[in-house]
Amino acid sequence: MITVVVSTGAAPDRWRLVSRSATSADVLAAGPRRSLRQLGDGAGELRIVATANGHFRWTLTTPDGGMIAESPAEYRDAASCRQAFIQAQHAARTVLGR
Repeated sequence: MITVVVSTGAAPDRWRLVSRSATSADVLAAGPRRSLRQLGDGAGELRIVATANGHFRWTLTTPDGGMIAESPAEYRDAASCRQAFIQAQHAARTVLGR
């Protein structure tokens, strides 16, 4: 697995954490600039949120509700969504060299 941070062209003040393999690329998380370190540290409030279509996503927010990072809304259950957060946190640490 190769993990990279990609600036989004339409919103240069945001980033996407992408895991690439020989056959696919998956967005693990996205967030505003400067928050990647907070994701790696797990510094924030983790919420697992059910969407209207029955999928789950996670969000990591500051104490005042500001967005640190969020996942795509693609997980089938809360447990796999929580595991996806752990994977994104590990990927952020890898990208940051920790």
